Amino acid sequence: EEARRCYERALGLARIVGAEGLEIAALGNLADLHLQTGDTEAALSFSEQALALARAVGEPYQITQALGARARALHRVSRLEEAIDLYREASEVLHEMADLGGRARTHLYRGQVLAELGRTEEALAELEQAYQLAEQTGNRPLQISAHATIGDLHLRRGDLPQGLTHLKAAIALQQQERAALGWVEAWERRYAAMHQDVYRMVAEIALRLGQPLYALEILEPGRARLLLRRLSQREALPSAVPEALHKRFTQTLQTVQVLRNRVYGEPGWDMWLTEETRWTVHFLRDFVYGGPSWGAGLIDEVWLGVEALSKARSEEEHKRLLAQARAREQQQMRQALAEAEAELEKIIRQVRQYLPGFDLQVTLPPLDWNEIARDPTTAVVALFTGRQTGTAVLLHPSGVRTVNLPGLCRAEVDRLLYDLPEPLARAREEVQRQLTRSPDRAISVTPDMHRLTLRWMIERATSFQIGWQVALRTLISEKRRADEMERICRWLKEREISVPEPEKTLFDLEDPQRLTLWQHLLDDIAAGLRARLWQPLLPALRELGVERVVLVPDADLHTLPLTLGLADGVDAPAVAMAPSLRLYAHSLRQLQEQEPQENTLMLIANPAGDLAAADVEADLLRDLFAAHGRVTFALTGEEATMDNVIRTARLGRYWHFAGHARYEWWNPSFSALRLAKREPLPLFWVSIWLDLRATRLAVLSACETGITPVRDPAQEFEGLFSAFLVAGAPAVLASLWPVAELSTALLVHRFYQYHLGDPRAGIPPRPPAEALRDAQQWLRTLPAVEALHHPLVDAVRRRNPGWDSPIWRQLLSLESGVEYPYANPYFWAGFVLAGV
Repeated sequence: EEARRCYERALGLARIVGAEGLEIAALGNLADLHLQTGDTEAALSFSEQALALARAVGEPYQITQALGARARALHRVSRLEEAIDLYREASEVLHEMADLGGRARTHLYRGQVLAELGRTEEALAELEQAYQLAEQTGNRPLQISAHATIGDLHLRRGDLPQGLTHLKAAIALQQQERAALGWVEAWERRYAAMHQDVYRMVAEIALRLGQPLYALEILEPGRARLLLRRLSQREALPSAVPEALHKRFTQTLQTVQVLRNRVYGEPGWDMWLTEETRWTVHFLRDFVYGGPSWGAGLIDEVWLGVEALSKARSEEEHKRLLAQARAREQQQMRQALAEAEAELEKIIRQVRQYLPGFDLQVTLPPLDWNEIARDPTTAVVALFTGRQTGTAVLLHPSGVRTVNLPGLCRAEVDRLLYDLPEPLARAREEVQRQLTRSPDRAISVTPDMHRLTLRWMIERATSFQIGWQVALRTLISEKRRADEMERICRWLKEREISVPEPEKTLFDLEDPQRLTLWQHLLDDIAAGLRARLWQPLLPALRELGVERVVLVPDADLHTLPLTLGLADGVDAPAVAMAPSLRLYAHSLRQLQEQEPQENTLMLIANPAGDLAAADVEADLLRDLFAAHGRVTFALTGEEATMDNVIRTARLGRYWHFAGHARYEWWNPSFSALRLAKREPLPLFWVSIWLDLRATRLAVLSACETGITPVRDPAQEFEGLFSAFLVAGAPAVLASLWPVAELSTALLVHRFYQYHLGDPRAGIPPRPPAEALRDAQQWLRTLPAVEALHHPLVDAVRRRNPGWDSPIWRQLLSLESGVEYPYANPYFWAGFVLAGV
């Protein structure tokens, strides 16, 4: 919107002063901008005006720019023949201008349009010419695009070897480009999003040619790449480097990365007073060197800017002050970055005293297939969602197998995750158009879209047919709003302030109705996963006789509760998840390298003081570990501060958090566990400050700790659980949605009983994946009469929480007459194990 207003103002001024060249440029930019927002009518109008004016002026460069803008708009609305003619005309003008780079782009675009029309030979000729011109000018991005498009054409016509040759060439060029971008994560994210399809096409061809290991090698650089780099950088220093120097290196490196992203990163990251700025400043001030040092000017600017903006007397003055504050912030941010980079270089010189030749460039080691597949009781299953079909590659000591999964092709997975019925899609598009017209409504538009979706789900009841991600975000939003309203009303009542009966909305659902929606959603997902994934895969797993499966999901599959379709299987294997094959191999090494030690517990319990079940869960875990003669270290309530959590991280072989957590959809980096006084422990601090290399397992008994981004190849595993893997834990137990307090405590306690073993109950120990599977099965089949007399439930009841506490509703639900109160998958299916 800001860009649109600038272009429109430029257009108006250009017309006033008669600057026709600038008028053409503004019209072309407006056309491209409206294409990005999906307003094709406006794009066609602006591009038509630009081309008419350019023809009238007659300046060749302006004509080619206008022809390109018009052709792109026509391409978007599928007027392909017209687009081809305009690209041909542009190419002729550029030839007369001797503009090789412009000609290369025009041939590339024309070839892509011809490919869409099915005119393959003409398309190949145009693309070959585009590549030759791009090679002459040294334009690597154009060479990549030409190779990739040629490879895709060969793939579509069935010439797999020729397609593979061109796509490999595109990847080789991409890797050269990517090496130069890696020092700014935000750049690499954009680059990965632009070019991920090339890797996927190569993998698909390799699978069709019977080369599954090569396909996995190609896919690996795009799976959890940023996580792997952080992990490699964290472990880059040898043990000979003193611990204090290692700590300074890790902290300073992460700070440099944060500042580089702020200075050079995503558009909009330089906006003043954004949440990112506040967190960056907080990070610099309180957690790098214990107080302002380098970066102090930036910290001062933030607070001066806040004070100045608060004194603005008019909108114009506010805008002027805002512009000044942005400029000062950017200046100070660059200064802070320069000082941080100088500090990092000084630390690297000190490191080289212990490790001559040390460099920050991290080269990922090749995959060791024998290391990954060496346990005959475990099958590592890497999934791939291709354009035509899905594939599972099974890695096992007996050999490599592939299983065809037709229901997991890309289109089917997109439907499973993002599908919207046509009437609901039209309604949501209308809301989105309102946002485009009125950006000031951004705050209210998202709730509007959730209300539309929730109404559809309620009215359709047993068959609402909505994609998993759409429904999940709707239900999470509904629960957050209901919980927030409940907290506000409770706060008012405690102060004896009259609370008017609020008008009922679709968000004010009673628990049974809310749980019914979860039941229908999860039943649909279970049926989809059973048909698409487990029915084709299980015969091969049974033939191997494996006891557990490690799934390496592809693309957005990691957001699904993948074990759900297995729940009814009598001989279902235990399932764990790994973000990538390299991370799984690292988890194996991490576990093997740990020194044998007593199974101690580092417990952070109920920092907010409002979860009665979390307190009881902590008490029962203390008793369980004590029964094994093991020690428990605990931080409860206000003891669970940031400093204490960091200081005690290395005390326990098991690191357990029972409290509140929240996933931030708008920026996953700020997803956090909530400590005492609601102090956040965000995921990007976990990987810096917590040393969990001696930890066997981290258990995050809280809401939303397993949620990760969707439709973002570079950030595909950016969640709380992955931060704990980077911090050194070989395995993490986490949740995929907001979970219920009482059932979570029951499940987690049972999980520990199964994992550690409980001699008093006659339970032998078992690995984490099997312990989770069996605990989930126990909870879903737990009769109400047994649940009512469970020690945990008894203890919660004895604590006598206030009648307005949410835990009372959960206790009373056990007396509702339902025989199996936790059969609903909502209570148990959201917990996943990542690692080994």
